[in-house]
Formats: sequence, structure tokens, C-alpha cells
Amino acid sequence: TRKESSAASDVYKRQRMNEVTREIAAQENVTLIDLDAEIPKTNEFLYDTIHLNEAGSILMGELVSKKLLNVIQR
Repeated sequence: TRKESSAASDVYKRQRMNEVTREIAAQENVTLIDLDAEIPKTNEFLYDTIHLNEAGSILMGELVSKKLLNVIQR
């Protein structure tokens, strides 16, 4: 259906955007906090296919703060 095709297209676009972001971060030698790779795509952390729920938000905060502390302490 058209709705399924649109959803598949959105997933592809998100995946491609993340790939390009990773590539550019590597090329420019900048720190990337890759939440897409770090946060499991399960109902435990997401309330839909994109948005974090409370547990996901807590995990995101932990991941970002840990990474930033590592960067600051270099």
C-alpha cells in the first residue's frame, strides 16, 4: 500500500542520513555520538519507530554524558 511504501521510504531515508553522518564524522575526525547504533530499537526504549520513551531518554542521557566526559577529559 501507499502508506507502507511511504514508511519504507522514511526508514531508508533515516538509515541513509545516519550513514552519511557517520561518514562525514569520520572524514572530519569529529566525535560522533551514534545514538542510532547505541539505543536498541525495542519497545523498552522507543514508543514508536523513532521517538524515545522515558527509558530511552534516560539511556540517551547516560550515553551522551559518558561520551562527552570522555571527550572533555582527553
